[in-house]
Amino acid sequence: MSFAKDVLLRNWGVKLTSILLAFLLWLAVRGEPSAEVVVTVPLEIILPADMQITSERPGTVEVTIRGMASNMWFGQPLPSCRVDLGQAGEGEREVPLMPADVRVPRASGLEVISIRPARVRLTLEKVISREVAIRVIRGEPPLDLEVYGVKVEPQVVTVTGPRSHVQGIRDIPTENIPLSGQRESLRTYARLEIADSALHASPPGPVQVSIQLGVRRQVRVIRGVPVVPDDSSVTVIPPRIRLRVLVPISLQQALTAADFEATVNTSSLDAAQKTARVKLQVSLREAQIPGVAIVEVSPAEVTIRREERQ
Repeated sequence: MSFAKDVLLRNWGVKLTSILLAFLLWLAVRGEPSAEVVVTVPLEIILPADMQITSERPGTVEVTIRGMASNMWFGQPLPSCRVDLGQAGEGEREVPLMPADVRVPRASGLEVISIRPARVRLTLEKVISREVAIRVIRGEPPLDLEVYGVKVEPQVVTVTGPRSHVQGIRDIPTENIPLSGQRESLRTYARLEIADSALHASPPGPVQVSIQLGVRRQVRVIRGVPVVPDDSSVTVIPPRIRLRVLVPISLQQALTAADFEATVNTSSLDAAQKTARVKLQVSLREAQIPGVAIVEVSPAEVTIRREERQ
């Protein structure tokens, strides 16, 4: 009994230190128990500068990660999943998502086990640009007035976006401009209403819109307007034309064929050409009467015939 006691108590300090060191070494060898966790990380897709994804795509993926609990995520940046399609062309493709695509902090001891979904289907389209006309959206003026003309500045904008979206658009509308209480012509600014979020306009707006208002008009038919050529050696067929003219209902003056002038310009025609079709130029002879507008010339072109010189 005394022998065993002597063995236990002899150099007890050295023995206690040895036991403590052995325990610490066991902890180091055994290590902290690893754990598996599922985390949601952002999905980053690298594309060429002239490409855009037009299909639905997930913004995040679920990643299963294994590692020591203390490394998740104290003092560490969060992981992300990055796919490089920098050399991809147009079209639909199935892109696999691999553990190597997940970026985890170096020296963290973390291991990516799996990714869900394991693949994504994407459609890539080339980004193009083209000019598109601006269409003014407006309301109706009071009953005794009508719109004489609408101008927009600029008349076109450059639209940029995926190929199929840009090719499918006909024009860009403005916001609605109400005219119900408007009794005078106006100039205002209007926003562009682009419903497709994939498209961008340059300039983005607003645009300047000018709307000319006037008294309501009616259509009058003016017959027998003579056609006068700039060369007396030609004959015009037919020699007289018919006009449809918008005239304010308040205008008391009776318009006749003598109030209009119809001419043809033959200076650009080949002198050897015996006959030709020429477009008419028609206008009021006197100063412009407010609200009067020629809406139709019939026929719009006439035939000129050169007389043979004796």
